Amino acid sequence: MFEDLSGNNSKSVLLIDDDNWVHKAVIHYLEKQDITVFSALNPFDGLVMAINNRPDVILLDYILPEIRGDVMLKLLKKIEITEAIPVVIISANIDKELLRFALANGAEAFISKPFTEVVLQEKVQFVLEKPLLESSPA
Repeated sequence: MFEDLSGNNSKSVLLIDDDNWVHKAVIHYLEKQDITVFSALNPFDGLVMAINNRPDVILLDYILPEIRGDVMLKLLKKIEITEAIPVVIISANIDKELLRFALANGAEAFISKPFTEVVLQEKVQFVLEKPLLESSPA
């Protein structure tokens, strides 16, 4: 369905969500697009995986055990290794306040739960195709 015009098909997504069904669906839907999916069931494992694997996109649930998604988003954007990785918030409870907060703190997009295969694939592809602003070394 999606063609990578750069010739590089090794895209990766990190999913940080505590719902096993979401993990199964995301892995199933994105692997069809030749996207490698790393998954973490809690924010601590997710942070380690983000640092170690440097995925192209992070899908971040808003309602997580121990650390809420808004706090996790801020943390990801403060760490040099992860600050440039686009984050997509996924949640069943997306409201105007969450949208404003997430956009102001670096989220690239939103996916509402429950989601369809097409919505997930299109949103991830949209974020993967967005040009990233990179700072040049001083």
